Amino acid sequence: MSLTHQAVLSGALAPIERCELTAPDVGYQWLPLFHDFGMIGLMIALCAGFDLHLTSPATFIRHPAQALRHFTEHGVTICTGPNFAYDRLVAAAEADDPSGIDLGRWRIALNGGEQVSPGTVDRFTAVLGRYGLPGTAMTPAYGLAEFCAGISIGAPGSVPATVTVDRRSWWTVVRCARPPVARAGTWSPRAGPCRERRSGSSTRAAPRSRKGMSASWRSAGPAG
Repeated sequence: MSLTHQAVLSGALAPIERCELTAPDVGYQWLPLFHDFGMIGLMIALCAGFDLHLTSPATFIRHPAQALRHFTEHGVTICTGPNFAYDRLVAAAEADDPSGIDLGRWRIALNGGEQVSPGTVDRFTAVLGRYGLPGTAMTPAYGLAEFCAGISIGAPGSVPATVTVDRRSWWTVVRCARPPVARAGTWSPRAGPCRERRSGSSTRAAPRSRKGMSASWRSAGPAG
């Protein structure tokens, strides 16, 4: 499938509105820019107008305690990454017990890209809370590259909630709350030429299948 410029732009603007990001925010990003998570993260900073501090994935993975010191020195307010990244930060804080760390300004720790573990959420909040991290900082999210990253993002300033569902066995998952865009949608097979459909502000070009079919974007109504 192909993505329109409007779709990519919407993928950056929706999280800005959802997370209430403004120019005074300070971002920290170690995700590679060739990955959709990293690319959209960079676009979010450019569109919102806040400073974004970039580092390499290798530096973050090898030296997570340096990230905590960087957050303190520069007053980082938002960081994004998959669940394992927050496990790394917790492990670094427990192993090194870094002195002089102040995470009081870190208000959004966007957790997406892989399954969000309730255990990670609890440990992250408890351990880094000793260094001033707000109890509402952890922000679970769910996204797809086909959707230009964000589909559902937790509300800023709220404590993540967990629900238990029965799917062949009992699983505990973290809720991501409402979508950051005005409408949700579903893909459905449709004969005919490739075309664009709009759902809220998210627009993409529907791809052709091998049999000449195309997929069109169908609105599923207002997000609940």
